[in-house]
Amino acid sequence: MRPADHQFEVTTAGSDQPGGEGVFVTTVARNAPPPASPKGASARALRWRRRILMNLARLAIVAVLLGAWEWGVNAGHIDPFFWGQPSQVWATLRTWISVGTDHGSLAEQISVTLQEAVYGFLIASSACSSTRSRAPGKSTAI
Repeated sequence: MRPADHQFEVTTAGSDQPGGEGVFVTTVARNAPPPASPKGASARALRWRRRILMNLARLAIVAVLLGAWEWGVNAGHIDPFFWGQPSQVWATLRTWISVGTDHGSLAEQISVTLQEAVYGFLIASSACSSTRSRAPGKSTAI
C-alpha cells in the first residue's frame, strides 16, 4: 500500500448513551474518493426528464396540427384539391411503397431521380470549370 492509501483512526470522547460516557472510534481513509453527489444525479435526471418532455411536446404539436388539418378538410374549411388530406396522403404512400405507382416501383423512381441529380451536378460543374479555364482572370457569369 502506498502511504496515501493508509487508513487512520480518529478517537473522540463523548456519550453514546444519554447520561453515559463513551469513546467513539471512527476509521477514515485518506485520499478516499468523494461520495457520489446526489446533486449531479438529480441534474442528470432533470436533463433526461426535460428531454423527454420536449420530445413529447414536439410530438403533441405535430399531432395537433395533423388533426386540425384532417378536421379542416373533413369540415370543408380546407380545399382537399390543393392541400390534400393527411389520411389520404398516408394511404397513397402505403400503396406506392407496397404496390408501386403507374410508372414503376417507388425505389426505382427514387434511384432515377438521384441519378439525374448527380448527372446534372456533374454537367454544371464541368460547364463552370470549362468557362473559367477559357478566360483566366476574367469573371464570367453563367
